[in-house]
Amino acid sequence: MRPLLTARRRVCLVGGTNSQEGNVKKARSILLTLLLAALTFRVLWWAVQPLVPYLVSATAVVLVLGFIYYRMFKW
Repeated sequence: MRPLLTARRRVCLVGGTNSQEGNVKKARSILLTLLLAALTFRVLWWAVQPLVPYLVSATAVVLVLGFIYYRMFKW
């Protein structure tokens, strides 16, 4: 004889949640995760933004020095 309720359904019924409430919780969790990720990226951008001109300048200097070194010591 087959049981009327599976173990998974029994747990859901005892807990008082149905699938729609579970979906709402899942959606809320995903949205909260996305919000935290957006805030993290925003804070990281605020931290890195003042350094961008220095990073670009340093990259240009390293490229120029590397090119000069390559031309001087080329076989």
